[in-house]
Amino acid sequence: MSRRALEGRITVSGMFRSGTTLFSRMLGATGENLVVSDPLVYYFKAYRNLHLRKLGAQGWHPDEPTCDAFRPRFPAVNAAIAAADLSEAVPADVLAKLREDLRLWKGEQHPRLVECLDRIGGASFAELYRSMIDLMVELYGGARTRRAGVKVSWCEEFLPAMARAFPTMRFVLIVR
Repeated sequence: MSRRALEGRITVSGMFRSGTTLFSRMLGATGENLVVSDPLVYYFKAYRNLHLRKLGAQGWHPDEPTCDAFRPRFPAVNAAIAAADLSEAVPADVLAKLREDLRLWKGEQHPRLVECLDRIGGASFAELYRSMIDLMVELYGGARTRRAGVKVSWCEEFLPAMARAFPTMRFVLIVR
């Protein structure tokens, strides 16, 4: 299914154990919505790590959780991400690490996706996101799929950038 056939994209987020998975499954119950659970946490980490590198932040590890909104260690990085639009170029080493992390950590949860990781890519983070959603639609969607997206816990600081990159995307934020 090409991305032109989709009517829209969806992102469901919220705190762990707040009902995001249940809500995503309810959205997908009719077959018109495809909401894949947690495949993009490493995409958001890659984007955050790019900003950490660009701003010269010290004392961080690339595998740290994406969210530090309650007590941000790097407020300048959070501000840069909030002001962004996913147009930044995807360095080859970042794409390689993203694929490696997905293979390592998502193989059991998403084996079909992991088998096809060489097919994801793009010049910008927006294009990379689009290619990942398109691949998920191809692998997990059906003839009735009209909208597609992901459920990712604790990615709230990325939502403004996502909204600028994808103005028609719908966001559901579950608050517990």
